[in-house]
Amino acid sequence: MSITSSPRTQAPDAPSALRGAAVGRRRRGDARIWLYVLPVSAVFLFVFIGPLFYTAWTALHETRYYQIGEFSGLNSFVELFTDRDLPSRIRTTLVFSLGALVIALPAGLLSAIVLNNLHRFKRSVRSLFLLPWLLSQATAGTIWLWFLNPNFGPATAITNSLGFGPTDVFSSPATALLAVTLITAWWSYPQAMLLFLGALQTIPEELRESLKVDGGGVWHDFVNITLPI
Repeated sequence: MSITSSPRTQAPDAPSALRGAAVGRRRRGDARIWLYVLPVSAVFLFVFIGPLFYTAWTALHETRYYQIGEFSGLNSFVELFTDRDLPSRIRTTLVFSLGALVIALPAGLLSAIVLNNLHRFKRSVRSLFLLPWLLSQATAGTIWLWFLNPNFGPATAITNSLGFGPTDVFSSPATALLAVTLITAWWSYPQAMLLFLGALQTIPEELRESLKVDGGGVWHDFVNITLPI
């Protein structure tokens, strides 16, 4: 009588099981990362990449406002670079862009310093400073067009009461460019203010206390601590 032994079930190798568990966790982690990345990527494609391709597509067509007409190829670019007024337009664009930047950055830094050192009514003042940025460009433009209207705008009422007559800043290219530059700086300075305020709040208080101990004043604080950071 022969006795046959049943084959034993081999236990899984421990290192192999650990490797399999690690691979499973890594895959779940990768899937979780994609869940975080995909919404941001979709927003980025929709907000930035999509309009970029749409602009390039419309540049190759005869376009009037939002109506895309016939395909024109590079004719629009040829007309642009052969236009005699191109240097003047580039100069106007540079004056407008650099002028708004030169005004908005110092205004944002000054506002951030005021907010960082303010202890009372900080939320109210911050909301007041952020008000221009909360308005859309169309809304801000409409408000300033009403304010600067030469017939019934508040600016004309102020200048009439002072004896200077009506104010028509859009009557000449120079004053119109100055007005648009100032309005753009007024609308965009809160963004710079938030960036500067975030940087100011990272400055350790020990630096300021050490400066006060050494006899430094407000100007030394600004030059040696605030401005470098």
